[in-house]
Amino acid sequence: MIRELLNKNHICMFLDFDGVINTFLKEGTEREKNAYKDPDSFDFCDANCIDMLNQFCEGKHMDIVISSTWRFSGLSFCRKYLRQHGFHYFHMVKDTTEINWSHTREEEIQRYLKLHPQYTKWIILDDIPISCYENYQVQTNPFVGFDETGKEKAEQILLNQSQVQY
Repeated sequence: MIRELLNKNHICMFLDFDGVINTFLKEGTEREKNAYKDPDSFDFCDANCIDMLNQFCEGKHMDIVISSTWRFSGLSFCRKYLRQHGFHYFHMVKDTTEINWSHTREEEIQRYLKLHPQYTKWIILDDIPISCYENYQVQTNPFVGFDETGKEKAEQILLNQSQVQY
């Protein structure tokens, strides 16, 4: 039932990397110990977060817009990074927000939505609070990233949107 409702919409998801799919190291954990044992092979991308992201994206008519500072490396680099780490829906990654050093992330997202009115629903996955869009954001814990709780909140955010408001 939820999937049927969401499929009728064109969704835009703004995706941050660090703190969402790349989780921070927590002192004293096994993950931290492994990072220092072999720093050349350690990867900050969290497989559990990618799995949750795959589950969230499944069956949705969605475009992913990279709002992360990783966008400075380019759209193709971001797609490749996601694909290499097991993200099945890398083809949904369509764009990045504008790179403008004088704008906040909120302003970049607002500008993007105004320039792309085709979206009927939208959501932000970011570990940094975006206060003016808190009803559209899943704010992740940077040590945990996008988890089951975040996925459930994301589904609820999309269900609660009757129309896009910029």
